[in-house]
Amino acid sequence: MKKTLFASIVLGLTLPVLAQSGSFVTGGVRIAKSDGYGENISFDSTDISRKKNETMCWVAQITPNPVGKMVTTTEIYKLPAKGVFRSNDSSTIVSSADKKTWIITDTQEVRDQSVLMKCWTMGKDDPKGQYSLTVTVNGEEQAPVTFKVVD
Repeated sequence: MKKTLFASIVLGLTLPVLAQSGSFVTGGVRIAKSDGYGENISFDSTDISRKKNETMCWVAQITPNPVGKMVTTTEIYKLPAKGVFRSNDSSTIVSSADKKTWIITDTQEVRDQSVLMKCWTMGKDDPKGQYSLTVTVNGEEQAPVTFKVVD
């Protein structure tokens, strides 16, 4: 079971925004899926197919314009069964003893003024089922979101 972070990127996408006063993230975190390269982003479904090499991305609209500033993100994943996360960047990755809860922390410079996005590819051995994700941006915890890994 392996999920590999293929990109830790910041893009300028247009998302519906529900502004929150005094908040760095507006509108919370949304789950999207991609063609596997962080391109062709779709918000139509949160079912991520292993066979189609779909990639799960979380996306958060940010304000005010933080370009050039450092942002720390923490992702807490709760898996339906034992799994593995691997990253090709400087992220710190730790897991629970049963490998069902994973915490990934990363600090990066913001390169775009409006959106944070991080994407993970799902391996053929990743457990199918419902996943829960809670993202914290600069200490501000967002509401949990869910997605489902399917064949």
